Amino acid sequence: MLSKVYYEFPFDLISLKKDLDVLENKYSGAELNIDLGKLLAYHKHPDYNSESEIRLSSYYPFINYEASITHCNSEFRFDDRPRITEYFPLKLWVNNESAYIKPVDHRYDRRLYVPDDYFVKNPKIKIKNVYFGYNCGISNMDFGKYREKLEEIILYKLGYRVNLNPNLFQKVDD
Repeated sequence: MLSKVYYEFPFDLISLKKDLDVLENKYSGAELNIDLGKLLAYHKHPDYNSESEIRLSSYYPFINYEASITHCNSEFRFDDRPRITEYFPLKLWVNNESAYIKPVDHRYDRRLYVPDDYFVKNPKIKIKNVYFGYNCGISNMDFGKYREKLEEIILYKLGYRVNLNPNLFQKVDD
């Protein structure tokens, strides 16, 4: 599924979940296992509306379990609630012609070597901007240091510049 992110509370999904619970309780033995988490993943708090984010997710793109454990990463998260997030990483596009990526000394070559058809079968993802939320954990005093380091990493790892706006670290007013 590829969808824009909706910056509103999904009341219809909450109502659907309640209706499914009622049906399961009414008809013993009925199993209505619908993973609403896949749909909820496309909703965020209205404070993040300026992100205009899109998300790509897949239910199960692999032919068997062995393929999934070979290609998927799993992260255990305990920050706000215990959960496991499984994903398969997509390669970021690298400007292979950039002098930052293709240096004179071949030991420091950071070009991306992928099959010719890689970006036909996979999305071509390029970083255009990075947003730091007001509750990201970086103090105002340290923000500039983090922003500059991120710009440097993108330049030397991906071969292009992303000029991050120094005013991105702001609290969105309600």
